[in-house]
Amino acid sequence: MKVLGKGSEKMVKSRSLKKTILLVDDDPEMLWVFSKILSEEGYKVITAEGGKKALAEIEKGEPDLVILDMVMPGMDGIQTLKKAKEIDENLLVIILTAYGSIESAVEAIKLGAYDYLTRSIDNERIKIVIKNALKTRSLTRKVTNLQEQLGEKFKFSNIIGNSSQMQKVYELVKRAAPYDITVLLQGETGTGKELIARAIHWNNSRADKPFVAIDCAALPETLAESEIFGYEKGAFTGADRRKLGKIELAEGGTLFLDEVGNLTPATQVKLLRALEERKIEHLGGKKPIGINVRVIAATNVDLTESIKKGLFREDLYYRLNVFSIFLPPLRERKGDVLLLAKHFLQEFNQKLNRDIKGFSPEAIKMLLKYQWPGNVRELKNAVESAVLLADDIILPEHLLLNMQKMNPIRYLLSDEVNDKLGINRSIELQKSFSLKKMSKTITQKVERELIIQVLKEAHWNKRETARILDIDYKTLYNKMNRYSISY
Repeated sequence: MKVLGKGSEKMVKSRSLKKTILLVDDDPEMLWVFSKILSEEGYKVITAEGGKKALAEIEKGEPDLVILDMVMPGMDGIQTLKKAKEIDENLLVIILTAYGSIESAVEAIKLGAYDYLTRSIDNERIKIVIKNALKTRSLTRKVTNLQEQLGEKFKFSNIIGNSSQMQKVYELVKRAAPYDITVLLQGETGTGKELIARAIHWNNSRADKPFVAIDCAALPETLAESEIFGYEKGAFTGADRRKLGKIELAEGGTLFLDEVGNLTPATQVKLLRALEERKIEHLGGKKPIGINVRVIAATNVDLTESIKKGLFREDLYYRLNVFSIFLPPLRERKGDVLLLAKHFLQEFNQKLNRDIKGFSPEAIKMLLKYQWPGNVRELKNAVESAVLLADDIILPEHLLLNMQKMNPIRYLLSDEVNDKLGINRSIELQKSFSLKKMSKTITQKVERELIIQVLKEAHWNKRETARILDIDYKTLYNKMNRYSISY
């Protein structure tokens, strides 16, 4: 066996990446000429004398591009094109003939031909058309692959949760998705409102159209209208060109208004009019522009309370709240925590090229005990960080680093600790037991239990404990002495 050197390896690789062109013609001489020209350009060329032989080659699935003669005995170019498209509707076909006519060109293009060329065109022009056609096919494949990946990502089955609350969400999403009704998603920050919005979009007939998200909370008050509705050249200082708004960019697809409660009163008025009339006007424009978008809105605040405070329009609320879906916080569906954690573990193992086996029993206990104020987003971040830190299995200290960023007391003051302190039960007060004295006593109890809990989670590493509690080592040492804490 001949051993290939590095140069040979590169050659083999480049050969494997060659594009394959199928030449179809009843003239052997023309096949030989074009085969030679295209081979010199670096293409792999296969030939077929006639339509039937061409279809047999297409059935094998090898050609990236077909160059097809129009006039052939038995099965002409149009008939061959029809049959070829039945085999592969995405097949790239260029019609090449000496007998060109507008009628045959139009028919070929209608049947899906990429281009129609006459043999009077010089070879250089043909090479350019072939190169552009193959580039177009490559881009089309990439777009198709991305769409398929996104479709997979936002399937209904990817809405994770076995709890009764999430099963209800799942059923509501399934009901809402096929119809172009406006949906209002309600829930705390981090509960996955955008994930649900995208699942609704990808399971609708608009899936192949744009999904445009607007973070209303991040829009500066002065730019909100121009960003959403667009503007004309000269509409304001610095408007040196016409710009389309987010609504127009979502044409035919879905417009996702995240944190819609943060919109300014003026923008709320304009949005309401746009939704009712299905028309918008650019800032500085005078001509109405028709729109065709599906609207999904999301909020992490109670809009009915915002209405009472005069911060949100009641008529806009009813326009958005056609079909409402409430996403429960993670602390109310503890049964889903471990399910989500394992899902994120698998995701980040793949993303970070790791092979973490799972969670230790202590880590599982920590996951289930924590209140997750940041909801699913916080859990996802915690697992991602832990996957990076762990060697074989996720331990409490791998989770602790991320979870303490929010508020350690929310985790450490679990029901178990509260029971120890008697905080959740009525306290028998003596007449001499003043509020000040009671507060001091409870504070000391909380502080002692908090230090003990962190010490345990940090495996009695005092420096790590001091870091988590955000105190210096000497302060921790003094408090341990005061509260008689020892390992």
